[in-house]
Amino acid sequence: MPAARAPGAARTVGRRTLCRALGPVLATVAVAFPLAASPVAGAAAPPVDWALHGFPDVVAAARIQPGQAATVQYGGISVAVPGNAFSSPVWLEILEGPLSAFAAQAPAGTVPVADFAFRVMDAQTGAYAQQFGAPVHVTVTGPGVGEGSAYYNIAADGSYHPNPVAPVIQGQTLSHPVTGDPVGWVVTGPAGAVPPTPVSALPAGAPAWLASRFPDVVARAAVGPGQGATLSGGGLQAVVPANAFSAPAEFYLLQGPVPALQPAAPAGQTVVADFAFLAVDAQSGQPVMKFAQPVAVTVHDARITASARYWNVLPTGAFATNPVAPQISAGALTHGNIAAAVGWAVTVPAAGSTYTVVAGDTLWAIAQRSGTTVAALQQANAGRYPGLTSNPNLILPGWTLQV
Repeated sequence: MPAARAPGAARTVGRRTLCRALGPVLATVAVAFPLAASPVAGAAAPPVDWALHGFPDVVAAARIQPGQAATVQYGGISVAVPGNAFSSPVWLEILEGPLSAFAAQAPAGTVPVADFAFRVMDAQTGAYAQQFGAPVHVTVTGPGVGEGSAYYNIAADGSYHPNPVAPVIQGQTLSHPVTGDPVGWVVTGPAGAVPPTPVSALPAGAPAWLASRFPDVVARAAVGPGQGATLSGGGLQAVVPANAFSAPAEFYLLQGPVPALQPAAPAGQTVVADFAFLAVDAQSGQPVMKFAQPVAVTVHDARITASARYWNVLPTGAFATNPVAPQISAGALTHGNIAAAVGWAVTVPAAGSTYTVVAGDTLWAIAQRSGTTVAALQQANAGRYPGLTSNPNLILPGWTLQV
């Protein structure tokens, strides 16, 4: 299993085997992003935080009210939440991890084709729920799913345990009820199923720098005159307008491993997301470098605040300031791009820097975004704001905190 990652550490969303195998990924999120930090100060840690045990990526989230049914979808994974699943408002997060982390312990003759875990927190008390009032129904769809698939519980040490309830498999879709989140889950297929799609599978002529810096295809779609598309995956949503291309093209939404960009990031900044585009003319096979209309991308991450920065990532890997300011709301950043000559990255102030409190912030949410703890923030700011020592809920917009 990979080393445990501290909450708030740089998030790597990469090599989504299932998503890349699905072709166009049009995520339908009934109640999902933005991924706002749960607004509960002093929330207790879950009995098992699956983000630290093989499922580090929050790929979708929903605030769900009692009596409210919801569907949360990411890539080939869809979670249907019935209205009687929770008796109080909760934040439900879907977590994912790199499939490679589960390959070593997979049962003989099988390979993992999908993985997920839940993290559910009571929005009022901050308590983490391990059992649900009614089962939520999970479906996993993809080429690796079929007659030979199996559904396993995953323990905190990464070990596989057969789930006692057999899944329902129809074609390339597996369905299973989930009554709580004390374990994670992996769907397997026969050995050789759904190999990762390498960047070499992209059309010949794709710029070489994409292969080294943004190797992961998280979504793709056919676009053209009068034909737009919305692509989602890896915490991103790209909206291609219908008049962006004058000829039919294949549009790819790409990502790279976040830690690989961090060494080149400007001083005092932590990379939290990255992406790039590849548009290929359907007739000539050549890359389309400029678009007739901007393609708007929204990056969802709970660490994004008004202090987030948006950068061009040059083919050399260097960061350059984008001259157009992005639109930022709590947990989301949106920017329009009219060319594919560079990649892009979103950064937030690194730990040890300062943060200015805005309306709606909680000390717990600021700690989560900054990769620290409430206690550490209280200690670091006790001199300037002594009231924080006894009451972590006492923060006001305009305060400047050492993070």
